[in-house]
Amino acid sequence: MNSFKDRILRFIRREKIYIFLLILVFFMNLSLMSFEQFLEGSGLDKIFEHKSLEEEIMPAGEIKDAIISNPILYFIFAFLFLTFIFFIIIGTAFNIVYLYSSRRNKDIIIRTQSPGSTKWDFWT
Repeated sequence: MNSFKDRILRFIRREKIYIFLLILVFFMNLSLMSFEQFLEGSGLDKIFEHKSLEEEIMPAGEIKDAIISNPILYFIFAFLFLTFIFFIIIGTAFNIVYLYSSRRNKDIIIRTQSPGSTKWDFWT
């Protein structure tokens, strides 16, 4: 039983980035599902209805009033906006670190296998 626990812990340590991404996708889907439930009763669901070109969509003033009048909806929009900005900043920081490390010839992504040399070349 102890070896099974050790194998699980080694798997989690080895694949932590993929586990993190899986959890992130799960929570993003969960938040979008809950957002749709809050949206149904707020009056903003008119925006997402399919309308013909002749019909006018909800004006921006009505959208603003609907968001401000519903504190839960206001919180959700603020949270989604801040989360979006946070991920943009984190993604930019990761790109800067990766570019800086690649200029110093340091690999950020650890190789798990070493491919052998090939007998063919791109240009042949």
